Amino acid sequence: MPVAAGMVRSLRPFYGVHHDGVCNLRCFYCYEKHSKPDLAAVRRAIEASLRLAARAGYRDVAFESGELLLLPFWREALGLARSLGFEHIVLVTNMTLLDERTLDELAAGGLTTIAGTFFCLDDAEGRRVAGMPGIFTRQRRAAALLVRHPGIELIPHFIVTRRFARRPLASIRALLEMIGVSAPTLVVSAVE
Repeated sequence: MPVAAGMVRSLRPFYGVHHDGVCNLRCFYCYEKHSKPDLAAVRRAIEASLRLAARAGYRDVAFESGELLLLPFWREALGLARSLGFEHIVLVTNMTLLDERTLDELAAGGLTTIAGTFFCLDDAEGRRVAGMPGIFTRQRRAAALLVRHPGIELIPHFIVTRRFARRPLASIRALLEMIGVSAPTLVVSAVE
């Protein structure tokens, strides 16, 4: 069983690093305040969170909220997490910024898992939810790269919108088939 899947199935505690970072999408359901942040303050907050989690004894950490990859110091944040001894380092992401080079850098930086957030079954629905074109196409491309990447596990994270909720299991099956993932573990969140 993959390490992160075991973590999820066993409900092993993890520390979620939240920050007032930026995001490249404008999802209608988002509760985060994604504005132009004070990057120095965001960096200090992330570093303080990681140190607090390490002192508290957490072995697993997840970078949540905002898109960590949009922060100019994301590599340093991963490096700090690794140097603090976290066993599992997870990135929650909308997957639209992932390419081969970035995945290689993430793996080299100690990232073990990507929780890829999906909220649509096609680009039209992606535009309705997040106000931008081509979202699902980029997510599919990233998922195809991830399932072949030897160093990072993909755990799909499904956001259940009204369209997904009409036929939730069929929607999840269709999405898994479209992105080419046979996930033993997935995360589901409802927003509408």
